[in-house]
Amino acid sequence: QFTLTTRGQLRDVKEFEDIVIKRLDDGTLVYMRDVATIELGAEKYDWNARVNQKPAATVGIYQLPGANALDIKKRAVEKMEELSRRFPEGLEYSIPYDTTLFVDVAIQNVVQNLIIAVGLVILIVFIFLGSWRPTIIASVAIPVALVGTFGIMLAAGFSINFLTLFGLILAIGIVVDDVILVVENVERIMNEEPDLTIPQVVKQAMLQLIGPIIATTLVLVAVFVPVSMMPGLTGSVYRQFALTISFAVMISSLNAMTLSPALSAIVIRRFDEGKGKFIIFRYFDKFFDWLTKGYTALVRFLIKVRYLVVLVFIVLLVATWWMFKVTPTGFVPEEDKGAFMLMFNLKPGTALSQTSRVRAEVEEIITGIDGVKDLLVIDGYNLLSSTLDSSAGAGFVSLTHWSERTAPGMDAESIIKKVNAQSAAISDANVVAFNLPGIPGIGT
Repeated sequence: QFTLTTRGQLRDVKEFEDIVIKRLDDGTLVYMRDVATIELGAEKYDWNARVNQKPAATVGIYQLPGANALDIKKRAVEKMEELSRRFPEGLEYSIPYDTTLFVDVAIQNVVQNLIIAVGLVILIVFIFLGSWRPTIIASVAIPVALVGTFGIMLAAGFSINFLTLFGLILAIGIVVDDVILVVENVERIMNEEPDLTIPQVVKQAMLQLIGPIIATTLVLVAVFVPVSMMPGLTGSVYRQFALTISFAVMISSLNAMTLSPALSAIVIRRFDEGKGKFIIFRYFDKFFDWLTKGYTALVRFLIKVRYLVVLVFIVLLVATWWMFKVTPTGFVPEEDKGAFMLMFNLKPGTALSQTSRVRAEVEEIITGIDGVKDLLVIDGYNLLSSTLDSSAGAGFVSLTHWSERTAPGMDAESIIKKVNAQSAAISDANVVAFNLPGIPGIGT
């Protein structure tokens, strides 16, 4: 019985060179390096990949249905950072094509617009109400509606995405409507009936408004809920959008019937006849009174010519129908997503070496265009059929950040037109660059 210690897998070129093939009669050993050239190569040679005109090995990561793109990106980067610690010298990784950049920037823009919308709503409410006390009550409705909506979204399994955030932006102006009614009615009754106590004022105000608040809520919900029930792809796309607005409206109505009356009883004070409004609000009230008188005069005039108004209305309806017919239609609009794709095809059966030559020409064209950051090109791959094809190639182009492409002609669509125009000079292949769809898997 003998105990042998054997080596495992061979790891580098030298270990393969030292493999003994044969022992000659004189005892000389013939090694692999004596009869062959040993080098580290690829497993297959029926396709090539290059990143920024340098040879590369590509790894594609695809999002599964229901997965979070930003979470996938984070975990993928963490894994690559871990693996890169064991890379040999001279090998590094990069992410030349990343669709989550657009997602991240878009969410940041939506959040920024949400903050701006909240600020504008509070400012407008303050200007029209003319006092900080009712403004505070109306402003409280916004975070209450947002927090409540986020809670319902979490329970319903919704995520914070473009559509839900866009729904919240639209709902910001709606959630304060009922609260403004409550505040103004409490303030009116408080000043018109000074003998009533604060609880009596609030009770009387809510008895007058409880019906209208419920009615307006049901009307708004009746507008948006059917959108979530639409069949097919349209319903899937807009379901979270419609339900998010509905959630916000219902939460705001609940707030208007509970928290807002309590705050009104605490915050609102009876009007002091000896104390006038701030000068800015006095001028605004004068302007608004002038505007109201002008509008009233216009309405009186239109009532006198009501038949003409009806005729104009009918004409506008016909014009609307005609414009609807002639206006181009599409499912989703084109967007600058910070990247685009391209494919090039040669005659069927063309050798890979010829395809690689065309690929080199395409690389020279694209890298010479301003606004291009990274270029990943794979020759020997058919983008349409997702199969290996020696006569085809595909490319993925990442553009510089949107903040660096503010000049005219630097948007994705303009760069795509430049690529297609210059690539038309390549006579051996058909090169087509195209924008990414607004929704993955869905074009116009």
